[in-house]
Amino acid sequence: DKRGRVQLFKQQNQETLWTLLDLQVPNPPSVGDEFGSSVSLAESGPAITMAIGAVGFDKSAVDGGMATVLEYRLESGTTSTVGRNSPITGVSSSQGFGHRVILSSDGTFLVASSKNPESNVIRVFRFNREISFWLDIFE
Repeated sequence: DKRGRVQLFKQQNQETLWTLLDLQVPNPPSVGDEFGSSVSLAESGPAITMAIGAVGFDKSAVDGGMATVLEYRLESGTTSTVGRNSPITGVSSSQGFGHRVILSSDGTFLVASSKNPESNVIRVFRFNREISFWLDIFE
């Protein structure tokens, strides 16, 4: 049904043992979203921040796509959305926004692009912690 899925693993003690973490996505994907079509991770101390693309997301346009940023807290095992305006959605049909997502190592910059070469959209965002908002700094 092309919902998509993202699973998060953590390596234990620099060995070959990996543990599956209980990633609870705040807004679970719908049929056709292709959630996880692109993923980028940043680890900073007690949390893992991840940007996740879903090229088939349909909120603002059919297959407009989206990019969302989530934070997984290692101590509590909880997952939350980063930014009041996340997910960031594509604006036109068949755009496939979120085809590629890249998160900076400190989790404060996000680059996301579209799948459709005709729309050829690349957007760059900077996270403003004071207002908990992804600011669109380049399109």
